[in-house]
Amino acid sequence: YDFSEIAESTFVMALSLAKRNNGTVYLLHIAKTEMEEMKAQSEMNDMVRNLSEEGRKRVFVKVLRGNLYKSVAIAGEILGANLSVMGTHGMSCMQRLLGSNALKMVAMSSTPYLLLVKEQKLEKVDTIVMPFSFVEDTLFVLDALVEFAKQYESIIHLVGYYDKVEWQNKQSLENQKTARKFLEKRGSMHPRLFCIL
Repeated sequence: YDFSEIAESTFVMALSLAKRNNGTVYLLHIAKTEMEEMKAQSEMNDMVRNLSEEGRKRVFVKVLRGNLYKSVAIAGEILGANLSVMGTHGMSCMQRLLGSNALKMVAMSSTPYLLLVKEQKLEKVDTIVMPFSFVEDTLFVLDALVEFAKQYESIIHLVGYYDKVEWQNKQSLENQKTARKFLEKRGSMHPRLFCIL
């Protein structure tokens, strides 16, 4: 949580998801100094005090000091997070070359992420697009994705690509078949499969 408008709307979204799933929100801030840590803790506690009684029961404030990318990933693992919800400002030209903060955090974490661009309210999610590759790790997020899709009665689209390297292409297609079967068994989301050349 970085106290920006995007962070505020992301927090509202995370709290809404927690209420729908009888879950908990860990409001996390990574500080650089002891002074920043104390200030953030105080401001975030005030924010939680202003929530409804139900909201206060679901939200816990965590302020850590350290490297932003590593600390968020470690906190997600220690807290056993099922989903990390994070706002992003989008990418500047330089970030397109070097990678955005959001992308760096996603890359370092084993927790699935929901990234919100700018202020958004997710009252309805009709379509979820999940990219697929030859990497087996793409299969591990399916369970969380299915639960999210059920909340919004969404259709999941699996998007893969044909790789020029034969073994990678074969593994990608196997992953896609496995995912499709898994999704079909889990409910009526009617997964659709698209392959991009």
